[in-house]
Amino acid sequence: MPGNVPPVADERSGRLTFLDQQRPGGRPALRGATCRPLMAAAEGWPATPWVQPWEPATATAQPV
Repeated sequence: MPGNVPPVADERSGRLTFLDQQRPGGRPALRGATCRPLMAAAEGWPATPWVQPWEPATATAQPV
């Protein structure tokens, strides 16, 4: 489970492990995605007036 870092030898390795666990969620957020649109895209929800499934930006976006 992200956020629950196993026992580590020192503080530095614990912080790096925590950041590694957080990274997968950070990339879509940096590209403008939020929770509900990501869930809609991942689970195949139909588009509605209040939730639009997330789609990556056009090809002009720079990779993170």
